[in-house]
Amino acid sequence: MIGYEEDEIEDRFEEWENRVHPDDLKQAFEDFEANIEGKTERYENLHRLKHKDGHWVWILDRGKTLFDKEGKAVRMLGTHTDVTEKKALEEKIVKNEALLVEAQHIAHLGHWEWDLLGDEITWSDELYRLLGEEPYSFDPTYRTILSYLSGSEKKRYRQYLRDVLDNKEMAPEYTWTITRRDGVERTISATIKVTRDAEKVVYIQGTFLDITERKEVEETLSLMNNMLVNSYEKQKIKTEEVSEAKSKLQESHNEMEIAKAEAERASCSKSEFLANMSHEIRTPLNAMNGFISLLKEDESDESKLKYLEIVEHSSETLLQIINDILDCSKIESGKMEIETIDFQPKKELYSTAKLFQAKAAEKEIALDINCHEDIPKVLHGDVLRLKQILSNLLSNAVKFTDRKGEISCRIKYEKGILSFRIKDSGIGIAEDKLQHVFESFSQADNSIVREYGGTGLGLTISAKLVEMLGGKLKVESEEGVGSTFFFSVPISLGQDIDEESNHAQQEPVNLEGHLLVVEDNDANRMFVGIILSGAGLTFETASNGLEAVEKFREGAFDLILMDENMPKLNGIGATKEILQIEQEKGLEHTPIIALTANALVGDRQLFIDAGMDDYLAKPLEPAELIQKI
Repeated sequence: MIGYEEDEIEDRFEEWENRVHPDDLKQAFEDFEANIEGKTERYENLHRLKHKDGHWVWILDRGKTLFDKEGKAVRMLGTHTDVTEKKALEEKIVKNEALLVEAQHIAHLGHWEWDLLGDEITWSDELYRLLGEEPYSFDPTYRTILSYLSGSEKKRYRQYLRDVLDNKEMAPEYTWTITRRDGVERTISATIKVTRDAEKVVYIQGTFLDITERKEVEETLSLMNNMLVNSYEKQKIKTEEVSEAKSKLQESHNEMEIAKAEAERASCSKSEFLANMSHEIRTPLNAMNGFISLLKEDESDESKLKYLEIVEHSSETLLQIINDILDCSKIESGKMEIETIDFQPKKELYSTAKLFQAKAAEKEIALDINCHEDIPKVLHGDVLRLKQILSNLLSNAVKFTDRKGEISCRIKYEKGILSFRIKDSGIGIAEDKLQHVFESFSQADNSIVREYGGTGLGLTISAKLVEMLGGKLKVESEEGVGSTFFFSVPISLGQDIDEESNHAQQEPVNLEGHLLVVEDNDANRMFVGIILSGAGLTFETASNGLEAVEKFREGAFDLILMDENMPKLNGIGATKEILQIEQEKGLEHTPIIALTANALVGDRQLFIDAGMDDYLAKPLEPAELIQKI
């Protein structure tokens, strides 16, 4: 099974132990010891054994411990079964299923299955979404689909299914008009496939494709075509001219169909990609960033600290990429907001620039930061966006400047205008590429991506933010010599800031209270628990919305931390039920803070509208969470 002759392996436990894959050994030992201790009737474990030629073989290990009259383990009997091929087949099936789900997302195509023998109906995720529902928020039945149909459509659908069950000749495609719960009507193209056993239908499969926009365009084009033909007939245009006009209209129709399909595909893919990427990456990043911080606090070994810093930097880079893409989407949709506050420019902007001293020092780059002495003590503007722009420009300067180069950062204020100038001695930009540097996902040359990395969004976001602040980002560059990026924005004077008051707000406080943490991810639940315990708080946990509602009914909590995407019942659904319980019992309101990886435009308002009191996007910063509490 693993390539050895019988006399090549001794009859010792260590021979097996030394060949088990390191990742599988702990669980194998735990299962083994549990059976020896009498905790399980039989021993069964799936692990990998190293073959004589070096590759790994998946083994299904089964056994049973024999005990003497005193209950002492005296012997174990068992078998090894090679399940490598079965394991590979299972992994292939899982991969293919994931690809199928992704394809349905992109195509906006839902499917359903009806087992008539077991009377069980299942819907795909995309079918729920197509009907305006949360996936798996309820178990579908035959009557469920009828609830989306009007009287005439419902009658037609019943006749359609009767024809299917009576084995009548069926058309390959049907069109229905459905009405979602939110009142929106959609046109659906449906296909069906039946499976028969001895002429009896036992299984039905079908698909639903949303063709609303296509139908509207077709009707509009049909109307335009009729109007044009009638107009030509009234004016007695020659037959040749009518034919030519109709041909051109058909070409236009085809082009519009292609453009519409491409626009729908791009819009659907982009929205789904942003939502899925934000949630699926932010959720594990929350646990990663949190536990890295905790490990660094307790670690004194310099080598391990260096490894942790590398992992932390990689995690922060990934988060920055996500934020860049989301910022770009916000700006394009016109939902990026400018928030003005009083701030100290020398303190805020200089400290931001200083953050790049360490990175510059690693490459022996001389970074000169100069904040002009005439800059006022307090200004009033969007300091967050100014720091974001400055960070993007300095990050690029350090990235594209070779070792022992030079970078200068000049900031000055004159007559209500705040000006920035970042100059480097880096690789520069070719003259024919300058006009494209501020375009999304664009870099001067493809080789730049391979050598230096990056998404090509930093300059795009910076240029658009500068425009929103009332200025324009400009660049001067010479290939092989370096680049200078500069911009100026109008900004007014602010009022004096009470520094002692700000400092007092940052002092740590000892908190008291009992919280409910609702989170389906084990790692995130553990991380939040550590933060709360460190702040002196007690808490209980729930792994889904239904469990959270039950715990709220039975207990008393000072505050609830609520995740959104959870099985059985999501965060918004749980919040609504909790609010209903408070109203029915006349309870004082318990504050609810959303802790979620949903960080797209409008997500915060969505949670507030659902009845939550505040919102934090993952990954979480411990200090920010405690401040919210």
